[in-house]
Amino acid sequence: MCLNTRLLIITVVLCLLVPAVSFADGQPADDLPDGLVVSREPLASGDSHLSIVTLSVRPGSTVSLLYMEQRHPFASVVLFVGGLGIIGLNPDEFPGAPVNFLLRTRGLFFDHNFTVAVIDAPSDVATLSDPPTLDNYRFTPEHAQDVGGVVRFLRSESRAPVWLVGTSAGTRSVAFVTSQLQGREAPDGIVLTSTVVAGNRSVYMKANLAAIRVPTLIVHHKQDGCSVTHFVDLAA
Repeated sequence: MCLNTRLLIITVVLCLLVPAVSFADGQPADDLPDGLVVSREPLASGDSHLSIVTLSVRPGSTVSLLYMEQRHPFASVVLFVGGLGIIGLNPDEFPGAPVNFLLRTRGLFFDHNFTVAVIDAPSDVATLSDPPTLDNYRFTPEHAQDVGGVVRFLRSESRAPVWLVGTSAGTRSVAFVTSQLQGREAPDGIVLTSTVVAGNRSVYMKANLAAIRVPTLIVHHKQDGCSVTHFVDLAA
């Protein structure tokens, strides 16, 4: 299945599942929590809809987003990349030639009228994991707290529903935090692509799937070649 086909499936199902939202007055549903937004910096590329938003959710830590804003989005999506999970967002130099599926196709979500937020590793990732990767952090209360802050930010920007979308190792994050978050910090739905289903860090081992009560879309390639995302290991 090519990337465009996979994205088309995700987009169509999201359009079917997300509730209808009225934008008659254009006002945000939620107030922005005091002190949540540290900065909002435009990218050096000059694209008006692109910026890096830095949030302060936990004391002594920040989390940055590559933010692609639609004025009246159908929904907002938070994209969780796989691998190490560290993008290294910088307003002066965006990472070149991204190989991650979601990072590479972020513009296609935007073109379908989604506000897009690609979440980076937190500033204190080195203190949460050694070596500094998201492997351990993905299953921590701190991660759930950070993502809850991102959801609150998006709800202050628009009344559109908020969905979390993860690929490969990013599915660990999406499944775990969704099982933890409640109220206005919880997403309205989630999408898992190339879910990690093998090993002691699979979503089955680390996330309380029974606690996930929102619409969930699972997209998986029958010929997925990754050792921890084999289709044959996907539970029915």
